[in-house]
Amino acid sequence: MAVMGEEFAVYGRKVDLKPWLEREKLELSTLNRVFSKIQLEGLRVLDAGTGMGYSAKYLAQRIGSGVLVTVDIDPGSLDMLRKLAGVELIDKLIFIKADLRNLDFVKADYFDLVCLYYTIHTIESTTPGGV
Repeated sequence: MAVMGEEFAVYGRKVDLKPWLEREKLELSTLNRVFSKIQLEGLRVLDAGTGMGYSAKYLAQRIGSGVLVTVDIDPGSLDMLRKLAGVELIDKLIFIKADLRNLDFVKADYFDLVCLYYTIHTIESTTPGGV
């Protein structure tokens, strides 16, 4: 588990845990609005572009027997999430370092939900007709 004052390297920048935890409280409000009407228990979720880990941690706390695959191109983001998840969430998470433009490991119709929290703006184009 991460400790207060610990720093992480995320996307080449140092990130201190204290501000992350303060911002997490604000993010929780947004995530509650986004997911409040979705039954997350038991779902297979892809958190594409995990980044700072706000959505991944939120979803891992709510999927119960489900599974959460976290994907990010930055190994620092995944390392940070591993520490922040702690022992109570780590077994629900699968960490994959990958570029979102090349997700060959994803099988059609495997995931029940795909989350792109703070990520969609980084994607150059979507599938024709996609959102």
